[in-house]
Amino acid sequence: MTTLIDVFGAFVLGGIFLASLFNLNMTISNSNWETTLDLTTQQNCVTTSQIVENDFYKIGWGDTSLTNSTVSPITYADTSKITFRCDIDNDGKIDSITYYAGSTAALSSTTNPRDRLLYRIVNNKVTPMNVGCTNFKLTYYDSAGATTNILKKIKALRVVLDFESKDPNQDRVYAGLHWEQYIVPKTLHY
Repeated sequence: MTTLIDVFGAFVLGGIFLASLFNLNMTISNSNWETTLDLTTQQNCVTTSQIVENDFYKIGWGDTSLTNSTVSPITYADTSKITFRCDIDNDGKIDSITYYAGSTAALSSTTNPRDRLLYRIVNNKVTPMNVGCTNFKLTYYDSAGATTNILKKIKALRVVLDFESKDPNQDRVYAGLHWEQYIVPKTLHY
């Protein structure tokens, strides 16, 4: 009888041990998945923000037509789209650059219902960036620091980008990140 109790006890203890190992394995797997989502979102944010920041600091760069006080290097500006001129690649030719975020419907290949493509257009060459962008907002400022939408009065801008992972973690939460930068292009003569 004691042998039967020993076998039954070993079976119960072994089951508890296996369940604990299984739970530990699931916890480690979930943690790795969340870390991967966080890291990917952070990398997308850093890479995209570096491109945006570099381009926006160059607004008007190399554009000799700016000596005319009625000409602005920014040719279109609203809260979700900007078009400006500059010599983006230092080749002596003035380029036209546009940034805007597409609709959420255009990016249905991910499980995140809020992400959208961020478009960068250089001289009609469209580069859609699938980086988990959920918000792209622009605010423009004049030399007094007041908001403005008059192209020639724009001397600085604030760029807001929000990012989320393309897939949720085990708790159905998307890894998120917010990036915001106040940019004063040198050629706008703040």
